[in-house]
Amino acid sequence: ERSQQQPLLHAENEQRRAGAMDPTVMHQVMKIRLMYRAKTKRGLLFPEALAFIRDLELRLRDQPGWQSMCNKSSPWLRRTSDPGFSLVNHVWPERRSRDQPAHREDIEFNGRGLEPLPAVAAVALVHARGLSDIIFPRDSVSTDGHVQYLRSEFEFKLRCCTADDSMAVQKKVQTELKQAFAEFVQNELYPSLLQHAKGRREETLVDVFWDGNDIETLELWVALRSDSTLAVGSALFIFCYLSLHTGSVLVS
Repeated sequence: ERSQQQPLLHAENEQRRAGAMDPTVMHQVMKIRLMYRAKTKRGLLFPEALAFIRDLELRLRDQPGWQSMCNKSSPWLRRTSDPGFSLVNHVWPERRSRDQPAHREDIEFNGRGLEPLPAVAAVALVHARGLSDIIFPRDSVSTDGHVQYLRSEFEFKLRCCTADDSMAVQKKVQTELKQAFAEFVQNELYPSLLQHAKGRREETLVDVFWDGNDIETLELWVALRSDSTLAVGSALFIFCYLSLHTGSVLVS
C-alpha cells in the first residue's frame, strides 16, 4: 500500500517542481522530431532496432551544441530536450543510486542504463506516463501487432525573458535565441543526421526521418543549392559544346 501511494514516476515530481517556477519567465520553444520506420515486418521492438535508435539519439544528445541549447533552458524544463521523449529512454532507464535498493523515484528515464528492460515493459511505462500520443504515431501498429513506426520528440524551452521586460528586449532576445538554434541545426545537428543516416543506411533495419524548427528551411536551401549547381553545370556544358560546334564563342 505504501508503494502505491508513492508517485508513479520521478517525472511527476519534476513536473510539480516545474510548476513552482516563476510564472513571469518566458521561453522560446524549439522542437526536433525524429521518426523511425521499420524496414521489415518484425517492427521496431526488437533489440537491434532499439539499439540503433538509442545509439543515434545518444550521439545527438551528447553533442556540444545540443548541450549548449539545453543549458539555455530553465533547470526543470531542461529534461524536455535531454533526455526528451523517446521509447529508448524507457528501455534503458538509469538508476540514480546503485548502492541502495531501487525505488521508483530513483529511476531516471534517460536511455543511459546498462541493462535494457523488455520492450513490453517499456511500452507499458510509456502508457503509464501519458506519452503514448508522442511516441506512438497514429496507425503505428500493423495488423499483425508489430510496431512499425516510432517517434521521439525533443523540446528546447529556451529561457528568454520576463513579462516585465519591454517588447524591444523580448524581441531582441528571441531573435538571438532563434539565430543560435539555427546555427546549431546548420553546423552540427543536420550534418550529424545526414552522416548517421547515410553511413549506416544499408546495414540497418530502420529508416530515419526528421523535422523541426529550421530543419525544413535548411533542407530547402540545400536542395536549391544542389539544383543551382546542376543548372550551372548544364549551362557550362551546353556553352562549351556550342563553342566547339560553331567555332565561335560569340555565336555560341
